[in-house]
Amino acid sequence: MCRSITPIEHPRDIPLLLEQSNPPPHLHDVIARSGSLSCLDSHQREPGSLLRISLPDLSDDYWAWMRVHWCCRQADYFQLGLDFLDSEQAFRFRLGEQIAQINRYRQQIQCEEGRRLNQEQAAQEWIGKFAAAFPAHPV
Repeated sequence: MCRSITPIEHPRDIPLLLEQSNPPPHLHDVIARSGSLSCLDSHQREPGSLLRISLPDLSDDYWAWMRVHWCCRQADYFQLGLDFLDSEQAFRFRLGEQIAQINRYRQQIQCEEGRRLNQEQAAQEWIGKFAAAFPAHPV
């Protein structure tokens, strides 16, 4: 098994943008981990490399710089373990993950049950059913 910690598992059907670009200079020396995320990517990534990740279906507020912790080949894709470098970005991105999953839940209920939920109703149901299993934000 590739993983050594329990990350937030990013769902395959929610778009995630991973960009390898030049981060601010101070991030190269950051060692502390502020939580982690696991996701799929079509590219192999070198452990230790820095990526800017974002949730393109949400606002521009939900992004973070992350360090590749591990990368494992899984058939025709790669599973990545990414570490947040900043606790504030980790908190904000975790919130974005929850919003994206609530949006997906809302669409799923519409398709499967024909119920139309507004954002608040969907959030309340999702929280009641799934929030306890969502990885906690590290202190």
